[in-house]
Amino acid sequence: MRPPIAIIDTENLKHNALEIKKLCNKSKFCAVVKSNAYGHGIAECSRAIYDIVDCFAVSLLSEAISLRYAGIDKDILMLLPPSKDEISALIRHEITITVDSVKRLNEVIKVAVEINKIAKVAIAVNTGMNRLGIDSLQELNEMLSVYRKNVKSLKITDIFSHFANNYDLDFTKKQHEKFMPFVDKIKRDFDVKAHISASGGLLIGGYNLDMVRVGIMLYGYLPF
Repeated sequence: MRPPIAIIDTENLKHNALEIKKLCNKSKFCAVVKSNAYGHGIAECSRAIYDIVDCFAVSLLSEAISLRYAGIDKDILMLLPPSKDEISALIRHEITITVDSVKRLNEVIKVAVEINKIAKVAIAVNTGMNRLGIDSLQELNEMLSVYRKNVKSLKITDIFSHFANNYDLDFTKKQHEKFMPFVDKIKRDFDVKAHISASGGLLIGGYNLDMVRVGIMLYGYLPF
């Protein structure tokens, strides 16, 4: 039996990306291409929309490295925190690393110092999805204290969270309200991108902040 074949029209993909770009307005557009671009082909899709989007997001080290080998030289955010063994490769390939604790941040710094490179990191904040992220402003203060002592080896580029359920507009609002004190705190002293919306948040409107991470909608599917 012949294997099934999926034919992807990259012109349709570009059309979707351009429509999403309009909704992003002045916010940056991060294309989420995790899980092999949701099964559509990570290298091919990323190259097709390269000139439209501002950056890319993935879940795994292997996905990030494959983008670099595919010629993608824009910023790439790995949404999941890495294992200790993955940190060196992420730094060497200039992938933005998600940190969800002071301990994880110190692990990244240790490797960056060892290989004499600057690590780019994104701070994850738990606002109610309860998968990962810091929970308190005290933890953020501890992270920023560590950062100030290691500016030669570290650069914080992002602070982000994720809406748990866009069906529940009240809970979405509460998540945003919980996130903003973290954003206000870090932006007093540092130039970072803040983002919480994915496809669902973009469609609801009002929560774009500095950037929107769009995945499933990019491929023509509603997130609801």
